[in-house]
Amino acid sequence: QTCALPILDAFPNVLLDITRSGLTLGSVSLAQSALLRQEESQPALRDVVDLFEECARICPHSDAVISIERTVTYSQLSANLNRITEALIAHGIGPEDVVAISLPKSCDLIACLLAVLKCGAAYWLIDSSDHVARREVLFSELQPRLLIACDHEPMTTRCATVTVQSLLRYESPPEDLARSLVSGENLAYVATTSGSSGVPKLVGVTRANLASITAAWAKEYRLAERCHVHLRSEEHTSELQSLR
Repeated sequence: QTCALPILDAFPNVLLDITRSGLTLGSVSLAQSALLRQEESQPALRDVVDLFEECARICPHSDAVISIERTVTYSQLSANLNRITEALIAHGIGPEDVVAISLPKSCDLIACLLAVLKCGAAYWLIDSSDHVARREVLFSELQPRLLIACDHEPMTTRCATVTVQSLLRYESPPEDLARSLVSGENLAYVATTSGSSGVPKLVGVTRANLASITAAWAKEYRLAERCHVHLRSEEHTSELQSLR
């Protein structure tokens, strides 16, 4: 009786799960049923660009990024990233393209990261301390479509180089920019590791991965509450996670 009662209690839920999933009675166990119900109860992860745009709508005049050089509001950052996004689309950037970025930590860097993601593309942040030979190996492997840098002096001959200033000068950005169709499986950014052999290796992080990381940070640091300071890692790959 002790064993039978929990099974009887769970049986209606099993039948409900079978009805919803279209499975047969013999193909769903109690454990599978519990897992299905747990997955249903978990909120869907949201894309980083969607989260930013929601913040820009709700609190346009609040500070979005504070740096040594200047502070920008959500409204200002949104305008800049939309202008950069339109310019990148004009350069043919879209889903599954990789855009290399060589910029110091700044408000412009955040705008470029979000703009690349809004295009549906993935970003690769170049480590300025890398040796030229190592960097060329990574460029050869990754083959980015475009490089965003501080000046026009080419860091590589493997792709075209544009400056942030030229992207921000792009004329007539639309007020409501159409988003590229992407899924959680699309790349969000590419990180590099040295590997045990010392040979540089590339690690791709999907948009679903980035959304999961962002949700974990939001929960851990209670970012749904109003906060004035959010401490972050100094690693480049965490740059977007500081924008909360």
